[in-house]
Amino acid sequence: MSRPPRILVTTRHEVRKGKTIQFVGELHLRLLAEAGAIPVPVVMREGMASHLPELLANGDGLLVTEGGDLGPRLRGPVDPVELVELDPLKDELEAALMRSALQRGLPVLGICRGAELLNVVLGGDLYTDIPSELGARTAHIDQADYHAHRHMIDLVPGSPLADLYGSEELSVTSYHHQGISRLGEGLEVMAVAPDGLVEAFRQPDHPFAWGLQFHPERQQAEHPAHIEVHNRLVAEARAAAERR
Repeated sequence: MSRPPRILVTTRHEVRKGKTIQFVGELHLRLLAEAGAIPVPVVMREGMASHLPELLANGDGLLVTEGGDLGPRLRGPVDPVELVELDPLKDELEAALMRSALQRGLPVLGICRGAELLNVVLGGDLYTDIPSELGARTAHIDQADYHAHRHMIDLVPGSPLADLYGSEELSVTSYHHQGISRLGEGLEVMAVAPDGLVEAFRQPDHPFAWGLQFHPERQQAEHPAHIEVHNRLVAEARAAAERR
């Protein structure tokens, strides 16, 4: 192809010093850029829905990352007591982007909240709160040791993720209290935590649609393959652009 692939990356927003800002994690942007892609932030604000077709027409892949809980607009009625940082507009825009990207055959990578969204978009459901519904056998978040917390996962032998890491087990970092309770139709598990929670999956009928509950971008110094996840997305986006 004559140009670098363009990866759409959805933003988060929060209020800082009385002003609302939109932002994307620098680690994601750096990994995409170093792999040869152009990251294209997609802001989550009113009026963006009408621009999604044009963005997708000029995009070659989609990355959806961390954020607050998925709300009832996508999942149906849930106990609101356990939900935090709800953002109905972000839910709506990201779901629309993801559905359209999948329909177009664009590569999609969901990390953390993005993996949960990919599962819901493809017909699955979530635990609203893992400790109260699944138990606390595996800690998927540790507020007191937020960035240093790790837990083990088992990679499914022969899965693309196991091939990527060259291993059948991995120490990962995660920060989530929601998680996959029912996998979407046709999805294939690539990794599970000791408590049985799905940590990674893919859509085998799609050129590239992966969901990772853990954060490879935050562990680049711990395993060389952690950078390969974003590299794989960029490679698939380059291939998708060449197929057009």
